[in-house]
Amino acid sequence: MSKIKEIVGEKLYDLYKNTDLESLKREGQAHNFVDVYPLIVEIFDAMKSLDENPDYWNFIHQADSVNISTYFRNFMSVIERINQFDPTQGNPNADRKSFEDQIRNTYNELNKIFLPKIDIFLLKKQASLSETAKISKKVRDNVKFIEDAKNQVGGLLKSTQEATSKTGISKFANIFAQESKNKKGTADKWLALSIISVIGLAIYIYFLITVLVGLGIDYTYLAISNTIALTISSYVIYQFFRNYNVNMHLHTLNKHRENSLKTFETFVKSTDDDKIKDAILVQATKTIFDAGETGFVNSRLSKNPIELIMNRNNE
Repeated sequence: MSKIKEIVGEKLYDLYKNTDLESLKREGQAHNFVDVYPLIVEIFDAMKSLDENPDYWNFIHQADSVNISTYFRNFMSVIERINQFDPTQGNPNADRKSFEDQIRNTYNELNKIFLPKIDIFLLKKQASLSETAKISKKVRDNVKFIEDAKNQVGGLLKSTQEATSKTGISKFANIFAQESKNKKGTADKWLALSIISVIGLAIYIYFLITVLVGLGIDYTYLAISNTIALTISSYVIYQFFRNYNVNMHLHTLNKHRENSLKTFETFVKSTDDDKIKDAILVQATKTIFDAGETGFVNSRLSKNPIELIMNRNNE
């Protein structure tokens, strides 16, 4: 019985034997696996070599044997899920990233304890003493491939971080945009209520002056008897306008924050000077965390604490 079949089980072994590696790429599709395809091919080739050379198990430590078996099972489970992957279901971006991360992790672990060793084992098995130079070259090529793979993984990690950063900027810009829209709608309602209240108070005062005075009621009596009502009405109208100002203030701030985040990346990419990038970051941070002046509410702070920290780190 095949050692690989014994490790991964009959179902996954059949998948290993019958998988069309080229189909795993999904090249040209939105959710493809082109980035990790070379790693998938490398692991499949190693499994094939091990399947065809079972005597290799006699030359490895028991602990490594157990770990290799575990990594092969996990790898074939991921391949099975990639075969079943449907981008129209669930969260395809998260699923794809999870599969790629598992492939990379499995490759890195196998690379530590197995991949270079199986290549060397096969070379020694096939080569004669006169081919030692070729073996050395193959080993050097393996080392170079390992370094290239590490650089590739590092580049992919950097790309992932940049993509995450862009996604985060876009996400928070949309949050500020939604908040700005909500506050503008609330402000419009308070303004309408304020205008209606002013008109109502004006009608009430007109009624007092023209109708009640026409009935011969004394001005002094009118003023005293309606002082409380007029005071309360004036205070309520004041609060209406104050609420309008507060919401317009928040609308303006969030709109400014949205615009700052949308332009932040453009400004950063326009220069390679780290000091200029730091200055842009400080200004963007100040825009987000500083209440600022909008003309609606006076909420200016003496110094933004985040800006203080950023400036201190730049000294």
